[in-house]
Amino acid sequence: MKINNLELVTRYQRPAFSQDLALELYYMRNGVMADPYSIDSVLIFPDTTESSDEYPYITNGDGSLLVDSDPGTDCTGKVFSSLIPFCAARFQVSTSKIVSDGYFDPADNYVKGVNTSGISQLGTGHFAVGLSAGGRYLSATPAGCDLDAAYTSTGLATSKVVAPGAYFDVWMVQDANSGAWQSIVQKFVVTTAGIITFPEKAVLTVKNTLKQKYIQVGEKINLAIETQISGDEANMSPTLLNLFQQAMLTTANVSISYTDEYGTLLNDGTKGTTNGFVEVTNLLSDDTMLYLWDSAAAVPGVYKIQAKYGFMDETRKSPKFSFVVRP
Repeated sequence: MKINNLELVTRYQRPAFSQDLALELYYMRNGVMADPYSIDSVLIFPDTTESSDEYPYITNGDGSLLVDSDPGTDCTGKVFSSLIPFCAARFQVSTSKIVSDGYFDPADNYVKGVNTSGISQLGTGHFAVGLSAGGRYLSATPAGCDLDAAYTSTGLATSKVVAPGAYFDVWMVQDANSGAWQSIVQKFVVTTAGIITFPEKAVLTVKNTLKQKYIQVGEKINLAIETQISGDEANMSPTLLNLFQQAMLTTANVSISYTDEYGTLLNDGTKGTTNGFVEVTNLLSDDTMLYLWDSAAAVPGVYKIQAKYGFMDETRKSPKFSFVVRP
């Protein structure tokens, strides 16, 4: 995926601490993608099994232990103020944290070698931070859990995500003006190098299927092409083969076509078709390809969709799947 036109790996692609890693948040309200009123900050904490001077807390797989859940305190819904100084990295926009004020622009918040400490908005309800190798991040000890408060120290610090292991990204958000704060805790795992090795060239079978069969004219729907990867277990252990069930596709595009009543194949952007192959809307961690298709311009009939994607060192195409558009 990209932030400010710069490529990063996602949390599901077995990231190494030497890689540029995108940590994303998708925010929905009542089933619809929406923006929260405000995002205070994003904090990164290692998952710990014992307390230390460097990280004086124990999470043992439960990141919610970083959050103050006592309804009787001023910090309810935020990370404990006593733990904020021990985060491994911290992200925050430089001016207003109110999303509608427009300070979450990726061009300002993720610039390699200049500023990687911001929070970027990539779309409605879609936000990301870039955890980059050698990146510089906000460093400060807050006067309390309110990170708008004056800092007792300022400046930038190098990320402390420098070792393999599990980490939490904690997003402190406010859904509405004057509403309660909540901390959304997500998890990611950093590996040594994201490397998979084989005793010989892996021969893998990739099977794709289209989830939808019928669509009504006027619907706006995510067409989902699912991916299943299998191999010869005689030359590959089940444990190794299992690694191929997640985030193996590197690129993904789809083409939607329609043959009209005169036998003319349309694939030029008319009648709901795409203009050749276009990039998918989203590529999920299980390699499901999503394309958000607006069928407003479509006509009743049979359409076909085909995927083209990068897999290892190959470029592959799926079969052409048919689906019916109903009036």
